[in-house]
Amino acid sequence: MRGLDAVVHGELRGGGLGSSASVLLGWRLASGAVNDLTFTAAELIRSVRRAEIESV
Repeated sequence: MRGLDAVVHGELRGGGLGSSASVLLGWRLASGAVNDLTFTAAELIRSVRRAEIESV
């Protein structure tokens, strides 16, 4: 796997998705892009949901 240096910046307005889930989703997509990986919507949802449940 190739690494990724990134900076996260922005404002998250209400909309139902928690900020940690939003950051995780963005990170997952970015790391997949630099490593030529693709994820189905179901895979992304499961990983974000799992992280929210296990971390909160």
